[in-house]
Amino acid sequence: MTISKHMWEAMRLLFLGCLLAFCAKAQATITLNVTSPTAGAFAGNNLHIVVASVSSTYQIQSVTATVSGRLTNLTFDVTAGWIGDVSLAGLPRGPQTLSLKAIDVLGNSGQTQVSFVYDQPPTLTVLEPALPVLTRPQLHVVAKATDDDPVGAVIQVYYVGPYGTTLFATATNSLDTFINLSAWDGQSLQLEFDAIDSAGQRSASSTFVYVVSKTNVVEIDRVSGTGGWGLPTTILDVSAVAILFGDGTALKSKSRINGTEQVLMNNPNLLVAQAFLTSHGAIFKARNGNELYEVRDGTLIDLGACFENVVVKGNYAIWDTVAGNGITALALRDLLSGTNVIVSSYGNYLDYDVAANGDVVYSVLGPSFFRYRNGVTTTLGSGNAAITDGVNVGYIDGSSSSFALLDGTNETILAPYTDSRAVSGGWTAYTKPGTGENQVWTRSASRRKEPFLDFRAICTAWPPMVM
Repeated sequence: MTISKHMWEAMRLLFLGCLLAFCAKAQATITLNVTSPTAGAFAGNNLHIVVASVSSTYQIQSVTATVSGRLTNLTFDVTAGWIGDVSLAGLPRGPQTLSLKAIDVLGNSGQTQVSFVYDQPPTLTVLEPALPVLTRPQLHVVAKATDDDPVGAVIQVYYVGPYGTTLFATATNSLDTFINLSAWDGQSLQLEFDAIDSAGQRSASSTFVYVVSKTNVVEIDRVSGTGGWGLPTTILDVSAVAILFGDGTALKSKSRINGTEQVLMNNPNLLVAQAFLTSHGAIFKARNGNELYEVRDGTLIDLGACFENVVVKGNYAIWDTVAGNGITALALRDLLSGTNVIVSSYGNYLDYDVAANGDVVYSVLGPSFFRYRNGVTTTLGSGNAAITDGVNVGYIDGSSSSFALLDGTNETILAPYTDSRAVSGGWTAYTKPGTGENQVWTRSASRRKEPFLDFRAICTAWPPMVM
């Protein structure tokens, strides 16, 4: 078949029309949705870039980011979008521009820009008090700040209370002064430290202090430690010769004779909940799990289940565990010999206590309470919450709910129900209502009762100090 000149011309025009239509279609608009950084945002040495989405007719082939000639290819994340980082280290501080360019498979491109500010936040270091502390009303505070702006940073120390903010002191770059906390005598407060640079960027730190002006409350010792794993340095037990403390995941002891410290156990899988000094090391309950352990002469011993608490007095420890028949039992451990004995396998214990001589008292559902002494168990009466020092037994009476004392021959009601009570060395201490507030009462071994002191708040000391 012969194609005429006119037919060739028609085919040529048709081809050119299709080509022009295709090219027009390929000229697609590309729009970038940038979510990080936002306009005017501050950025440190590393600029994190997030292009959450790119609107385009055709598939996007690449997205690049450029700041002052520094270019990086962003990578695609199904969840976040196109992401990447550009190092700003060495660039002049101040306003900067991020340029972004997206290219599709046909070579079409779309661009956008975001202005931001390259400015490092100030660095704040609080030197005193670096840890929670017991303090007199005049507290020495020391802090330092550095910033990439030669102007420096302003340091503030203040307290945010229920009725407003109290500013104690302010300085530029270096703060070293005493602040007056007398208005908070007998109270705890959280001190706040801020460093603010010329751009308004802020770095912060805080620490608790407990304010005591009474001269009869004195610090007698302290331990080292910086904490870790979200766990503060905490004093767990104290004796005349040693201090037991937790420092992060480590269980440590300090000699009060020569000041040396040693690590008894360091295991991130055994975070300490309770711990007590022993003549051979320490005994402790793990926070993560109902298990009791002893560090004995450097060896870690698993003592089995401990469902509630371990109570340690003298060279004896008592805890609730599992007997061979699967029933809850009370185990008594001689910490000198390292031997255990099952005191009871009743199964439903309300509470228990042990004395330094090895006497055990415990109560069960009923309620009835008992004493275990030298292998012999004796029913003492109806009651619960029993405590003992090996001579006296204090308990909550089953019929009147009053706090009562059994001294071996006589039962004496001492006060209405109270949560605060203790027995030691023949003495008994307890609280009872006074005039508008509770009073602490004592009963001597000679049975004399008298008020000891009035109180409105229970005072506790933060580690790492012993008072």
